[in-house]
Amino acid sequence: MAKRAVEPTANVQVNKELRHFGLLAGALIAAMFGGLIPWLRGHRCPAWPWAVGAVLIGCGAIYPQLLKYPFAIWTSAGKFLGWLNTRLILGVLFYGVVTPMGLMMRLMGRDPMARKFDPHAQSYRVASRRAPLRNLERPF
Repeated sequence: MAKRAVEPTANVQVNKELRHFGLLAGALIAAMFGGLIPWLRGHRCPAWPWAVGAVLIGCGAIYPQLLKYPFAIWTSAGKFLGWLNTRLILGVLFYGVVTPMGLMMRLMGRDPMARKFDPHAQSYRVASRRAPLRNLERPF
């Protein structure tokens, strides 16, 4: 029985992603922590961001497989922070904006959905307005 060859495109895609990570992360670490932040705060430029950036760029350019574990840690941290931020931001928006708005509308007696019970109504259906035919000429 002959063994099937592993598709080279999958490995190439992984190497491309690791290379991109190494080059981008190395450049950003060197630029942000080695240049921009010290310049904005009026400090001397430290050497460690340039060393870390050079190592990441070198690994990304020469042998991207060395960045497999740092990339896995980076993506795991990103997924966790995305999960956390989503819950925090949506929770703050809901309980800080939507809930008080709804309570204020209830206190003022406003009901934009017209949900009040009417015992004398035969139907709650609201007829839609017919759009003019000229809207079909230029729908967007």
